[in-house]
Amino acid sequence: MDYVWHFEVVWRNFYPLFYSGIVMTFKLTLISFVLGLLVGIVVAFGRVSRSKLIFWPCSAYVEFVRNTPFLVQLYFIYFGLSAFEVDLAFLGLPPYRISFTPFQSAVMALTFNCGGYTAEIIRSGIQAVSHGVIEAAQSTGLSRMQIIRFIILPQALVIVYPPLVNQLIMTLLGSSLASMVTVPELSFQGEWLNYKTFRTLEIYIGLGVMYLILNWSVALFFQLIRKLCFRRIFPQMH
Repeated sequence: MDYVWHFEVVWRNFYPLFYSGIVMTFKLTLISFVLGLLVGIVVAFGRVSRSKLIFWPCSAYVEFVRNTPFLVQLYFIYFGLSAFEVDLAFLGLPPYRISFTPFQSAVMALTFNCGGYTAEIIRSGIQAVSHGVIEAAQSTGLSRMQIIRFIILPQALVIVYPPLVNQLIMTLLGSSLASMVTVPELSFQGEWLNYKTFRTLEIYIGLGVMYLILNWSVALFFQLIRKLCFRRIFPQMH
């Protein structure tokens, strides 16, 4: 094979090009995951609600997220919503066209997607809590909110912690598609450098290594939290 490798293209451009991409990737991931987690908690309780008016919309949302590609969801928010106008003529104002920046669109799409998956993770944790434990809590006179706060959520957290960390990693990987709407995250910076240098193999091998390091770092960090903090709070975690 006569191909001459030039990996210096990658390490010479690590700072500031790839470094800024990594910062943007973490920014997208953390904001979207936190918002998605909040959405997931609300939807998860909707999924276990006895009210059909709450259960069916929450279920429809989860099924839509799980059965449509993330890229379609991203394009719908970034390109699709911009086609809508809000008629404000009754207020004497011109029509308002809905539009979002690439970053805003990426955060909304990642939050929307993450919320659907975290909802199912949290729902499974809630339903895994023993009914006997809940009935025992009710017999002591605890209110519904107290049971949720002190009984259900702590035990559910023990169950859902590992899959939630996995979902965080999946959100980080999914953030690479934000490059499709020109968000300057890690993949976008790699694509830009590829167009400039045409060193495709070196750049995408380098990107793969960077994503591996990022994901391993996230996994190790949350494993450390689990060992140092959670086992002291929840001894049943092992």
